[in-house]
Amino acid sequence: MIELTTTPILGLCSLVAALYGFFHIFTSVEENGCEMTWMFEMPEFIPISLDVSVAARFPRYQLIVYGEGYVFTVLQVCFLSPTLCRSYATRLRNGSLSGMPVLFVPGNGGSYRQVRSIASVLMRKSDFGRLDHHFDVFAVDFHEELSGLYGQVLNDETAFLHECVKTLLSLYAKNMGLVLLAHSMGGIVAKALFTQPDFDADRISLIVTYATPHRSAVAVLDWHMAAFYEKLRESESRRAPIISIGGGGRDLLVRTDLTSLPRSYWDLSTTATAVPAVWVSTDHLCIVWCQQLVLATARALFDLVDKQNKVVMWDRHKIRQVSHFHFLRQPFGKQLSDCSHSEGMHFGSGGEWIEKFERSWRFTRGKVLSSVSLTVPLYEQDSVVIVATGLRNKEWIFGCTGTKDVRGRQVCTEGVSLSTRGERIPARQSDLERRIFHDGSLSLKRRGFKCLLIKVLPTGAKVTIVGERYRKGGRTKRLPPPSPVWAATRSKVLGVPMTEGALFYNVTLLGLDHVLQSYLYSLETRVCRTGTQGEGLVRYVVPWAHEDRFFHVGTAAGALTRMALEIQNPVPEGEHYPGVRLELYLDPECSYTLWAQFSLEHFLGQVVKYYGAMVPAYSAAQLLWAFAFQLSAISDTGLCPSPLSALSQAKTAFVLILLPTAIQGLMRPMESSFLPQPDVVSARSLENVSVRCGLYLLATGLSVVAILGFSAAALFLGRLWMRWQWNQSEKLTLKKQTDITWSRFTLMLTFFLVATSLTTCAALALWLGLGISCIKWLQAYSSTESVAQCNGSSLLEVVPGQGSRAPEELSDVLTKELVGRSGYQRALEDRKGTTGITTGWHLHTSISILWAYCAILALPALLVWVHNLAYSWRLPQDPHVACSVALLLSTLVLWQTPVPLVHRFYYKRTSTFICFLSVLCVLYCPLKLYSMMHFVAAAFAALAVQQLVGRDATVKQE
Repeated sequence: MIELTTTPILGLCSLVAALYGFFHIFTSVEENGCEMTWMFEMPEFIPISLDVSVAARFPRYQLIVYGEGYVFTVLQVCFLSPTLCRSYATRLRNGSLSGMPVLFVPGNGGSYRQVRSIASVLMRKSDFGRLDHHFDVFAVDFHEELSGLYGQVLNDETAFLHECVKTLLSLYAKNMGLVLLAHSMGGIVAKALFTQPDFDADRISLIVTYATPHRSAVAVLDWHMAAFYEKLRESESRRAPIISIGGGGRDLLVRTDLTSLPRSYWDLSTTATAVPAVWVSTDHLCIVWCQQLVLATARALFDLVDKQNKVVMWDRHKIRQVSHFHFLRQPFGKQLSDCSHSEGMHFGSGGEWIEKFERSWRFTRGKVLSSVSLTVPLYEQDSVVIVATGLRNKEWIFGCTGTKDVRGRQVCTEGVSLSTRGERIPARQSDLERRIFHDGSLSLKRRGFKCLLIKVLPTGAKVTIVGERYRKGGRTKRLPPPSPVWAATRSKVLGVPMTEGALFYNVTLLGLDHVLQSYLYSLETRVCRTGTQGEGLVRYVVPWAHEDRFFHVGTAAGALTRMALEIQNPVPEGEHYPGVRLELYLDPECSYTLWAQFSLEHFLGQVVKYYGAMVPAYSAAQLLWAFAFQLSAISDTGLCPSPLSALSQAKTAFVLILLPTAIQGLMRPMESSFLPQPDVVSARSLENVSVRCGLYLLATGLSVVAILGFSAAALFLGRLWMRWQWNQSEKLTLKKQTDITWSRFTLMLTFFLVATSLTTCAALALWLGLGISCIKWLQAYSSTESVAQCNGSSLLEVVPGQGSRAPEELSDVLTKELVGRSGYQRALEDRKGTTGITTGWHLHTSISILWAYCAILALPALLVWVHNLAYSWRLPQDPHVACSVALLLSTLVLWQTPVPLVHRFYYKRTSTFICFLSVLCVLYCPLKLYSMMHFVAAAFAALAVQQLVGRDATVKQE
């Protein structure tokens, strides 16, 4: 019967809640709003010849250039007249490289074919625009290697990319710079170029990365990955400007906060939802073909071209200006060159002039046949907000410095363009451009402006302009977040009546500054005037990060605009903000109500997203502590408790929660000492404790599930194994075991696995060892069941022979053996119940579970080895060799038949040492998961040494 104490039950409940949050992450993902990128001709990938030594050194990789041939309908023409078929791809095959080089670097499991979206758009933009300059787009073929899971691959990819860059630069003039576009881990490889000793960093103009985990790896599964990132941090100062774009909420592989770069004047970190004219979240793969983002990148690259010299600009100030225009804030238009900065302009009095004296007003035309000029007066105490949709003219709003009265109307005669102070925001129809202008009247009047002028030029599209003058104090609200206690109910936090005619509200959500805070806000459209088709919009702004999100407000009466608000980038250390903002752009002819409530499912999803990868380290620490408790129990009673019983009885809350927190706090001032710094779970002490409490409970649930899973497997497979043993047995002998019985087969098997680890792949040896460990575990379980079914004593072991016997003969043999027991032994077993032999299999259960953890950690290395098996039988610089050899050498003892031997010294000392390893596992493994294998190997080695040297000479073999 399974007996669970309070802690395992709480752990299981926490794990169930985390699983609910995990599934909620996948089921609540917003709809993919990306459009497809189309090719107009057949894409072709043409290999570039590399130096023979480079090709021999990297046989798996190659460099290609992208080209396009003629469309299918022209193939017939090509067949009849080959001279007419002079496509771009044909010119590339002939070695004609006359453009500006762009190199695409794929990421984890990525293909060089992913370059076709950006390459095709760059080529078509040059052709359709009839430009005299174009881009030659190259891509690296990394054989779709798993660079995000196995760090050694990154070193090979960096070295090959370095050779590719040198080859490309040799094909162009010395004044030609290279632009790198990189996806996922390809961005890390691109940054690593600057760590190469003979790399010419000045030849790289710009690096644009998509969904690249700059801050840290998603999971650090080997020391190569940790060393690679550490080397990158040392070379941050000597590199080109970087634009990092995260996918947002749809990217379930790389969190947005991991894509953020360290604060730098020249670099830019943003999210796809905040990029002008994109405004959609992308998943990890679609970010490379999302047409909105591809177009934004292409326009930025063309804006960076020095048209006179036909090279990409080197000026960092110009690069920064272009990147901010295309990826951060765009006043209007599609190219930076469209943004003029007119200091003085004169206006005629022709066309229609309309004065807007109302506090809130609307201008709507189905189509504009002649120019219309709207003047808006300025009052010092008011702020002005204007939302315009459907305008085609780029210069649209001006500050008037001179006016005159024409037939009773105020006409602006001269002024200054304020269009660049506006900003594009999304419209419901993607083909319409929507702009906002927001400023204080006092600051405008101080610049000498008498009024605002809005110019509407003739257009066939519908034009809607809404404006309002308002007092800032009445429209700025500071609201506390809803309480988690009332998660099931929503509360009203803001009401906007129709009579107010409000166009804008600025709502600050106080205290919303942590990644675990998750709330569900709903904007309800109560009622609108007849005929009103509102263009309401809510903008979610995080002041310390560029992760803006936009929500279109429903126009029907009773419509709810649901907004799940959570933070993707934590507040940078040392910075303080009151909270995030909601900018409400409403329809003045509607009334609204804003509701708020705590969102439990989003909270659980954030817990899994940000802390789920740390749970295995805590689980391994708990299993190590339970392992140590089992050894201590053998020393005290001669009995080995089950892993579940050991996990329940071991009091680990203090040593695995409070003790690591205290140690981390004490070691923080000693960063320059020789002691390695522990993994930072959280920078704040109180938060550190609460996070570790949560990790402890989740890990307890995971450990319980792992133990119950192995126990269920033992119950089913062990019975099958035992039945097979009974059918194959000739006789059973029962004898007392006080020393290790060395099995020649086990020794040969272990040395074979060690040789496999050294000559092929350590992960392969670990997985083979896991299978053997499970077999030994089943053997121990079946022997236990055999003794239990036959009422065996504490000093007896069942040894299967050969052949078969009838049950009656078997019973006679066992009876003769059992009669010889002393009365003391019988009384001792009757009093204590189970014995050391009947519980020894529990220790093998713990060994198998811990071994399974190590094998799972090494799985990426095994996948890489299988992927590259055609090129090499050995995994180069295998990071798991040392640990695998240590584990396998320990099995020389642990896989022998009588282990664990009850009559051994030093169980207590070994148990104390493994408890120490458990604490170290909590300190150093939450982020560097690969370190778990080191501590498990050390625990197994300690037990093996104890079984060898701790023999009690007073106990004799029978």
